[in-house]
Amino acid sequence: MCDFVPKNSRKEVILVSLCAEFVNTKKLHDEARKASKNALDSRKKALDEMNQVKQKYEVKIRQLHKGNGPNYNSKRYEYLCKIHSAEEVYNNACKNFDAANDILNEHKQNLDSISEKIVIFINVPKNCQENIRIKESPVGYLNVYFNTIGKSLKHKHGHIVLKDDTITYRRKLNERHGSQNFIINSKPTVAQHAL
Repeated sequence: MCDFVPKNSRKEVILVSLCAEFVNTKKLHDEARKASKNALDSRKKALDEMNQVKQKYEVKIRQLHKGNGPNYNSKRYEYLCKIHSAEEVYNNACKNFDAANDILNEHKQNLDSISEKIVIFINVPKNCQENIRIKESPVGYLNVYFNTIGKSLKHKHGHIVLKDDTITYRRKLNERHGSQNFIINSKPTVAQHAL
């Protein structure tokens, strides 16, 4: 069972702040995930282009070497510059991907930290705190699922729905789904409804 949190208490204010921070950090995380995916796609494209340029100009250099004509040095230099330029584009794409991935990992760590704090504040049972999923609904509610496995939910998972400092739905672990889990009374707060 969870401890009662007095209305307008410091704990309640912190929970409201954590919910807002979760939503903002989730947006940053999602943007960083898109940026990381775009950077990965750019890196793959740069690698393909670099390999094509290398293949094309290494063949030309070998052919040029066989002929050893009057323009040998200038043409060889031109071809090597094209290869070097493609390698630089690829190396920059790798650096951009690494930077985007670092930002994504930073947002992921922040999201995990905030999620952990939310779980503690709403008193999810300690034995269920390792298997948590928090998702924002399209209308701005936070759904906290516990006793989950990976991306799927166990049949008898617990579920809490938060809107700011208000718990609107609460189902304990192993309780059945149903209307009894909705909290209907005039927007009860965390203080009024414990787990």
